[in-house]
Amino acid sequence: PLAKDGIDVLDKEKDLIIAGLNRLNPPISAEEYKSLQFQEGSLDFLSAEERTYYITGGDILIIKLPDEKEFSTYEVNFEGYITLPKLGNFKAEGLTIGELEKSIFFSLPLYLRRQEEVRVQIKEKRKYIQVLGYVGAPGWYLLPENAGIQGAFVAAGGMIDGSIWNEVNLYRTTYSLKSAEQKTILVDMFTFLTSTDYNLLPKLKSKDIIIVPMTPLMGTTKRSLGAWNPPQERLETDTEDKIRVAGRVGNPSLIEPIKGSNLLDILISAGGTSSDADLQHIFLVKKLKDGKYRTKVVDLQKYIEDKNFQDIPYVGAGETIYVPEKRKTWISKAWKGSIGFLKDIMYLVSVFTTLYLLSNQ
Repeated sequence: PLAKDGIDVLDKEKDLIIAGLNRLNPPISAEEYKSLQFQEGSLDFLSAEERTYYITGGDILIIKLPDEKEFSTYEVNFEGYITLPKLGNFKAEGLTIGELEKSIFFSLPLYLRRQEEVRVQIKEKRKYIQVLGYVGAPGWYLLPENAGIQGAFVAAGGMIDGSIWNEVNLYRTTYSLKSAEQKTILVDMFTFLTSTDYNLLPKLKSKDIIIVPMTPLMGTTKRSLGAWNPPQERLETDTEDKIRVAGRVGNPSLIEPIKGSNLLDILISAGGTSSDADLQHIFLVKKLKDGKYRTKVVDLQKYIEDKNFQDIPYVGAGETIYVPEKRKTWISKAWKGSIGFLKDIMYLVSVFTTLYLLSNQ
């Protein structure tokens, strides 16, 4: 039956339903719209377009309302809402384009709904990704839709020294109508970088959380893996867990022990040895459990000349490395003295030669 003004009774019932939902934000949800469509026997909301892409926080949308001549640009905020002038906030995240169009459409006055449909298009796809753990700058980042996990690391300042490359965790929460489920994905960046197998990297989704762990070898005190120079007025209490390097090296300091590091590795970390270093008599000093010290002399030069790098002694926490200066023999002393004497003779010869030339002018 028709009312006197020519409007279907069913349309009036729809208006009453919408009027009752105006107190909601947004005025009508996608689920409520679908329920109404089911009551009418319509399955338009199951179109192929609506199944292709779900809007996420950070997306840029362009929307045209029936009373507007041009499209206007709107950004989906972190919470997943867009704000339309005079209409208020609409939940966009998790909806398809068609669902958002119909959600906005049923919030319009009746005279606007009779003019033209609401049109929504995706201008730019983006996603929020959180990067935590041992990276340069942890936080939330707004990335392009096609950005991968390496792009997220670049945005967060990259993984820093001490991070574990093969144990990166990706946390993803998926929502259903009744519950939320969290999924953990283990990402092995080391295997990816050594094998270049792109299939090892999962595709990022909006609101994913990436956590980069730190190696336990860093200990409980904040510091760098490189040479550690404590202030003179205060030393940390865990210096016994470090390796002391002294003598004829580029940077005498305390070095953080790294599993599998040998004597040559530690000397390189300390800036290498100087030109007058005695590589044949390097002292390794280790404190034993009974409080006594054990000293071992290592001929590093022989290991290098024989290319026997696999047998170079390993150095652990608490050990001390001392690189002495080369011993000066009587030959070297005599040679050094003769060089000095010759320099003095040459200086005197140059002086007398100059005086002779000046006297003959």
